[in-house]
Parts: sequence; structure tokens; C-alpha cells
Amino acid sequence: MNPLLKIPRPLMLQAMQDLERPHSFAGERLGFFSFRQSLHRDRPFLLCYDYHSVPDEQYIRDRSCGGRIDGAAIQTAMGRAYRDGCGQLWVHTHGPDGHPSPSGTDLAEGPKVVRSLANAQGKVMQGWAIISKEGTWGQVRALDGRLHDFQDIAVIGRLMIIPRRTATPTAEGLISRIWNLMLGHRLPSEDRYDRQSFLGAHSQRIFERCKIAIVGLGGGGSHINQQLAHIGLHN
Repeated sequence: MNPLLKIPRPLMLQAMQDLERPHSFAGERLGFFSFRQSLHRDRPFLLCYDYHSVPDEQYIRDRSCGGRIDGAAIQTAMGRAYRDGCGQLWVHTHGPDGHPSPSGTDLAEGPKVVRSLANAQGKVMQGWAIISKEGTWGQVRALDGRLHDFQDIAVIGRLMIIPRRTATPTAEGLISRIWNLMLGHRLPSEDRYDRQSFLGAHSQRIFERCKIAIVGLGGGGSHINQQLAHIGLHN
């Protein structure tokens, strides 16, 4: 299973602003996303729809780690999972830049929190993750109890889409790409529908097979027709 984490851009910015705030004694902050999940067995996606900050008074002094929260904070997340029938993603950040990787403490504590969340709501997946503006690293607990690593994230919204981690481009490659873009050349690897890849690997195939009838091409119908063409519907 290879999960994909999807976060609307305003929600991502809200979470990063909260997680980067200084605390009076904790070295890092923690929070929770509420998410809904797809039902795809091999490529499920976790669509975050709300973010929950942890109050300052629910942090515990612990010099052995960057930040630790008390049982009340975890119980609150468990209550949300149970009440709303949703997944909870326990998150923190190692900084806004770079692709994060887990520490030994993360790998030891993350599954424990996830197990508590699953005890409260075992009908959906639960998870934990480290997030940055460039990527993520996390684990989700499937309904069979197994943990699955994931690193793929899509930030949904204008101006900010985070792809999966790729190799660092060379200077020659960047110059070639810029030159081709200036000349209006289409790059071999470029897909005209890449911008909607956050909808799923098979989204364009679904659009191509849709059948939509528009009655009238006046003030409203003409705009609808144009937008349907933009997202890839075929005649």
C-alpha cells in the first residue's frame, strides 16, 4: 500500500504557522489533522479537512525529546476520531524546508499514538507524520493493524503543489528546461494534465469517459463548456 497525503493549501499554511510557533519550554510543537480516506486498496489517499492545535498547557517537560504532549491532548484527538468517524494524523515539523526524515524518538512514539487513535476509531486509518513545505514522512495504520510508510504529499490549491521527492536537477537540466519553456517547446516528460494529478493517478481516464450534456451555450453554458475542456473532458 502506498498512501498519498492531500492537504488544502490554506490548511497546510495554518498547520505550519502553528507548528513553527515558539513554546515556553518545548523544542517543537505538535498538532493533529482530521482526514477522510479513499477506499482504494493499493493507493488510498488521506484528504485532510481540519487542523487542531495542541494548547500550551497540554505539553509536558521532557528533555529527552523535542516535544511531548499529555494524555488529555491524545484523548481529545481520540474523541474526535470516535465522534466524527474520521482519521487523525498526529503531526510535527523539523523545519519548513527540506524533505523530513524520522528520528528514533519519532519511530518509537508515533506508532504508540496511532495505536491509541485506532483503539478509539478502528473503522478508518489513523496515522502520524513529519511535514514540511517540501515533503513529508509518516506512517498510517491500515484496518488490518499493519503500519505503512508514506512520503507522497500533494498540497491542493493555487500556487503551491508539492510533488513527491525527486533527484536534484543539474544546472544543465535547468538551463535546458528554461530555454525550452522560453521557446514554447513541449518537454517530453510534460503532461498537459499534470496540474490535476492530485486528483489521482487515473483522474484523466475518468474525465475522458464522462458524458456531460450542456443545454444552451449562452452566458453560463459557454463558460461551463470551456472549463470542462480545461480539465480534460473529450468530445
